[in-house]
Amino acid sequence: MTNERDRIIVAEDDDAMLDLSLEILKQRFGQFKFESFSDGTSLEKRLNEGVGNVRLVITDNEMPGSSGSQLIRKYAAQPEFSGIKFILCYGGDNKIGERALEEGAYAFIKKPYSVDVYVNVLEKALDL
Repeated sequence: MTNERDRIIVAEDDDAMLDLSLEILKQRFGQFKFESFSDGTSLEKRLNEGVGNVRLVITDNEMPGSSGSQLIRKYAAQPEFSGIKFILCYGGDNKIGERALEEGAYAFIKKPYSVDVYVNVLEKALDL
């Protein structure tokens, strides 16, 4: 089994936003595999199962269960997550994104966002 980090995880509770994110990912970053979750509890369960093949986690902030901010705070600083970049997507106050960076996020994307902004941030996060 390979230990290559070839997986991108997306967590978003809005079905339309999740579908859009996955469509963009498949079109622009088809060399990766994708997993999606619609709430923070499911994402947290997945992160606890092991992340050796995960390269990037893109998470909404406000979701049922744990918020994206809570998950970044909990996981980003742990040694076993050091090879994973977290990106927080959110609407609202700019301080949410700034705080996420302080707590270990690689980047944040403020909603609503354009496809170009989304793709540019992901390209940088994936070193493409």
